[in-house]
Amino acid sequence: MSGPERITLAVTGASGMQYALRLLDCLVREDREVHFLISKAAQLVMATETD
Repeated sequence: MSGPERITLAVTGASGMQYALRLLDCLVREDREVHFLISKAAQLVMATETD
């Protein structure tokens, strides 16, 4: 495969936003091409679960 590996990370409104954000960070650090999808419900969860 040429170029960076492509990964789609989709986050819904379930609890556990810290895990999703950590995974996103690890993928970016490993030079993966990440397409990050986040629902409106997940945005609300992120606002309450993260600083």
